[in-house]
Amino acid sequence: MASHYTIDATHQTVRLMGPIPAALEDWCATLDAVLADPAYSPGYNFLSDRRGTRAPPSDAYVLDGIQYLQDHRSQFEGCRWAIVIDSAGLDAWGRVVTILGGSVGIRIAVFTEMDEALRWTTGEEVAR
Repeated sequence: MASHYTIDATHQTVRLMGPIPAALEDWCATLDAVLADPAYSPGYNFLSDRRGTRAPPSDAYVLDGIQYLQDHRSQFEGCRWAIVIDSAGLDAWGRVVTILGGSVGIRIAVFTEMDEALRWTTGEEVAR
């Protein structure tokens, strides 16, 4: 199942839905589509609904994904990026992504509750 997205201009949030794509190219293609979408503006926050994903991506996938974000830093820098998971198997991956995201100027937090992630993404709640 491929990722898809919606853009909420009122809340300046991009929502990515679907399991973590098996191929990094699919994730990058989705983000390329977001960046090209006229409804998107740099500074929007992201919410990745990755519930249903059971196994974390490989280390190479994570590092290459961070490189993609670095290469597009001007479009992502300063944003909040909430990741919602429902599998304990993704906890360690989430901590790594949170740390690496900071290296490219993105505040990433991992949540198990969608409402909490939405509040944090829109700045209504302090990160955990």
